[in-house]
Amino acid sequence: MATKILLPRLGESIEEAVIGKWCKEIGETVARGDVIAELETAKAMMELESPAKGVLLALIPEIGQTVQMGELVAVVGKEGEDWQAQFAAEEAAAQTETAAPVEDKAQAPSTGMSSPATEKHSDVRIAPNAKRVADDLGIDWTQIPLEDGVTRITSEMVKAFAKSRQGAPAGGGLPGKRVALTKVQSITAKRMTESTQNIPQFSVSMDVEADSLKAFVQAQKDKGEARVTVTAVLIQKVAAALVEHPRLNARFDAQADAVLEYTDVNIAIATATPEGLFVPVLHNVPKMGIAQIASGLAALAEDARGGKLKYEDSVGATFTISNLGMKGVSKFTPIIDPSQSAILGVGGMRSELALDADGKVISKKIMNLTVTADHRAVDGMAVAEFLVTLKNLLQNL
Repeated sequence: MATKILLPRLGESIEEAVIGKWCKEIGETVARGDVIAELETAKAMMELESPAKGVLLALIPEIGQTVQMGELVAVVGKEGEDWQAQFAAEEAAAQTETAAPVEDKAQAPSTGMSSPATEKHSDVRIAPNAKRVADDLGIDWTQIPLEDGVTRITSEMVKAFAKSRQGAPAGGGLPGKRVALTKVQSITAKRMTESTQNIPQFSVSMDVEADSLKAFVQAQKDKGEARVTVTAVLIQKVAAALVEHPRLNARFDAQADAVLEYTDVNIAIATATPEGLFVPVLHNVPKMGIAQIASGLAALAEDARGGKLKYEDSVGATFTISNLGMKGVSKFTPIIDPSQSAILGVGGMRSELALDADGKVISKKIMNLTVTADHRAVDGMAVAEFLVTLKNLLQNL
């Protein structure tokens, strides 16, 4: 009996993947656990393994095609097996035993009048994921032109229709164009919307003298540790501060009406790429030295920008750092990831005049740190105490 290989659930918030490469060919023998394809997702490159042994009978999508979770990707069975007849019989039996698929059909406008497009769509169904894509893109799927005989609208058809409308008048009739989001941008948009709608957020800022931090980084470079950066030192000291203030290394559990304090300290670092914002993760940071943190950070950033980030390096974060200081940003307010209770925004170093112990005017480097926190999990005093601890760690390197 042939075995379907479906696109599995790949992780939190990942509902689709692009076929990046086929690792096996039709007719080739595969064992259970053999990698048959490389997948590109919004978070990382992943591998698709065969759940059964046998001969690879079919590869369904083309390279570069987007596949939704649960869709058929490949078929494994015995050589010469008629898998299409088997699956057709199984589908016919399933339709007999179960209710009709949960798919939307076009509805005529409530005025009682129908447009030609709606009439043509009256017997057309839209796949649930395609409807979500249409909603996200602001597309009226009943306006998608269809060829004769088409009875089901897919997400690919919705995206193609959206692309064809780029350059058409945007909202309000003003000239403009619609620019489709990348997978990363789409997921970021959804998670940030979820965060701002569901989490009562507040922010606390503190200025930190950064002369010691700047000198420490330069000293590391003089010793040959060229990869040690301000961000690497921040990761190390933030992890140390989180050990002392575990409520910020946590998340609010609404179902349990409790705060889950994470045992490990895993720091995510917001990383800009041409595809959008990735957040690779350094795991168990308190157990790492500064050189290990620096090399790990550099490797993760390179993988993220090169589209080679592995799934295990993009999950499990307990706290996030977003550093925009290198772009000249002095201060900003970041938004919390829904799976965490806090995030740190780091501004750039600036020079300020101050008086030393002898009353002389000197120039000091100052850096702003802003924590945005979930008020359900942590209060303002706890955030202030965390920032004081972090400030002391950074000013006494």
